[in-house]
Amino acid sequence: MVASDIAIHKPLVLNGPDSFPGHARCVINGNKWWFRASTNKFNNGAIILDSVYASGSFSRVNSVHDENAPHTIDFESKLARSRGSVTGDDFYDAIPSACHYQDHFRNYLKVVHEIDDETSG
Repeated sequence: MVASDIAIHKPLVLNGPDSFPGHARCVINGNKWWFRASTNKFNNGAIILDSVYASGSFSRVNSVHDENAPHTIDFESKLARSRGSVTGDDFYDAIPSACHYQDHFRNYLKVVHEIDDETSG
């Protein structure tokens, strides 16, 4: 699957129980997608996903995929070019408390590396 025309409209932070936005969902129609979330509006109890946080298109076929020559990433050489790193705890501690993250990064990230990517513009 190849995503394209990706637009991030605004950051999404799910703050926890009894706060808004309380629900989020990826809505797909044909080859278009929208990442939507609810505010505090309901229609006879049904959730209204009225805020768009990101959108884009996708194709189920990757035209550059070559089954006989799969793309690989040499992680060791990339890490050797690391410009710096922080622990998952340091990364988590740098997130402003107003974001109300609750151990997401501390639980899933051990080390975050900054690496120059020669393919990025």
